[in-house]
Amino acid sequence: MKKILLIDNDKFYSDLYQRAFKVHSPQVEFYASIDISTDLLPEIKKIKPDVIVVSLDMQVDPGMEIMKTIRQTEEIKNTTIAVFVNTLANDYSREALKDLDVAILGDKIDLIPSHVVVEKILALK
Repeated sequence: MKKILLIDNDKFYSDLYQRAFKVHSPQVEFYASIDISTDLLPEIKKIKPDVIVVSLDMQVDPGMEIMKTIRQTEEIKNTTIAVFVNTLANDYSREALKDLDVAILGDKIDLIPSHVVVEKILALK
């Protein structure tokens, strides 16, 4: 069974995606966290998700830090990582995301949870 972890500091979006996965892909184990920090690392190691989706919006630095930490942690460094990018957060660098081998799913505001977005996430690995 595929495991997906969504890291988004916005509980509203986390809840929307939880419902979308439950409806459109009930065979997936879906986890959500509103803690975008390296404190989440033990939980990630415990879950061992196949795909981690990180929301980069106003808290770009914590999102980038957690992705860098994942890439440096032996047990999970090869986990597929994808990001939703909020156009309001122009501080992020697409080059930095490439260096971390991160897939950009698109703008968070445009990607309302639906079967299309769920399928896009599931197709990542």
